[in-house]
Amino acid sequence: MLLLPLQLFCLARGSNHPPPPPPPTDAENASPVGELAPRVTTAVAPRRFVASAPVPLVLEDDLERLGYLKSVVKETLRLHPPIPLLVPRESLSTVQLLGYEIPVKTRVIVNAWAIERSTNSWERAEKFWPERFITSTSADFRGQHFQFIPFGVGRRGCPTVSFAMPIVELSSANLLYRFDWRAPDGSRAEDLDMSEASRLTAHRKSSLVLVPVPCIGI
Repeated sequence: MLLLPLQLFCLARGSNHPPPPPPPTDAENASPVGELAPRVTTAVAPRRFVASAPVPLVLEDDLERLGYLKSVVKETLRLHPPIPLLVPRESLSTVQLLGYEIPVKTRVIVNAWAIERSTNSWERAEKFWPERFITSTSADFRGQHFQFIPFGVGRRGCPTVSFAMPIVELSSANLLYRFDWRAPDGSRAEDLDMSEASRLTAHRKSSLVLVPVPCIGI
């Protein structure tokens, strides 16, 4: 099963940051991600036959039981923050910070992409490893853990994160619940072009083309 549609919802790296090292291959990432669809189906199964919808769907109430899906989304955000350099800031006055003097009106750019791949903060920093977010003490993106800031931090952080995350999780869960996903024309996951175009928010250079296969019996 090919579960790359999740990354359609999580934009990749932006411009003006150091070239990234080669990411883990799809084959290396297939093992943890391949567990996602069965977990979604298992979590929804107790409720699906009494759902009011004509076609069984994953509902927002089901998201509480989809801990592994949430971990996959977080790990995607860690490796591919939506805005890699966040939004530039400007100092309002001259300040001293960690021994450096930052003059007034200095433009400050925070490299979230580098922070979220730093080996000082993350074990196996370059590996796609959703299990790192399973425990209740793991880093969260809501501003209390400065090693994980895909949406910025503080009063200037992204104001829509509380709306965006349920949409990403619910959309991804339903895509995985209703369909298997395969590469077209007999190609393999390893053959996909995963290179990215650099913008303020980056995206894949080539479109992701997958074949949805309806799940039988759902």
